[in-house]
Amino acid sequence: MSISLSFSTLACFDWPWNKIVDHAAQWGFQGIEVRFVNNVRDIAHAPDFLPAQIGQTKAEAEKRGLKICCVDSSAILTNSEAVNLEHGRRCIEIAQGLGSPFVRIFGGKPNEGMSFEENMDLAAEKWIKLADYGQSRDVEVLIEAHDHFTKSDRIQKLLKRVNHPSAGVLWDIHNPFRQDGEPVATFWQNLGAHVRHVHVKDSKGDKKSFAYCPCGEGNVPLREAVVLMKKAGWEGCLSVEWELAWHPELAPAAEIMPQYRQKLLEYLAG
Repeated sequence: MSISLSFSTLACFDWPWNKIVDHAAQWGFQGIEVRFVNNVRDIAHAPDFLPAQIGQTKAEAEKRGLKICCVDSSAILTNSEAVNLEHGRRCIEIAQGLGSPFVRIFGGKPNEGMSFEENMDLAAEKWIKLADYGQSRDVEVLIEAHDHFTKSDRIQKLLKRVNHPSAGVLWDIHNPFRQDGEPVATFWQNLGAHVRHVHVKDSKGDKKSFAYCPCGEGNVPLREAVVLMKKAGWEGCLSVEWELAWHPELAPAAEIMPQYRQKLLEYLAG
């Protein structure tokens, strides 16, 4: 296995599954990261991923030579509600059904009235529960560099508390750099051994104001990050996360995906 390319369905959130897999193959991607499908925003209840249909959904991807590289849940570690935990478990079941090795979770924001340590304990406890469930289904549960957990040192502290073989990291290259100014080399040094999956997106601007843009037109050090991973012999999927579902002003998937793929191939070849 080497470094492969995929994209998140955030970029085509209102497309039916067959259209997604058709275009992924046409554009030359090797995988798909599942977030939204056919405008269903809770994949735990999406018809394509219900037990009666999920086998056919997986088969449609496989028929086109595609793998499901990650299933993106909305589970939040600092959320203590039982329904949020159950959502995470359901997404793990979906990942198992699709043959995906990973489920994404969020660390979340700290709860008011709780200390830093109390929030960390809550997050660790929930991550362990999800990782236990994932381990029983051959699915690793990955915390995304997002929200309160963008900087590598904070993720590192939580990861040490969890200390679970089915707990890993999803490195969104954009977020620690844009939100915290953390160099990609620092993030990789601290957490590279735990990075299983990577989100790629570029933007122009700074922490206070930025706009997503085509790959290589912004100032996010994507090339540097790709070179770091390649030199380290990292194997996994670089997944384009084009947030059209949240930002309707962005260019459509058909315009942006081929551009990102081409630039990433250039970075990998360099």
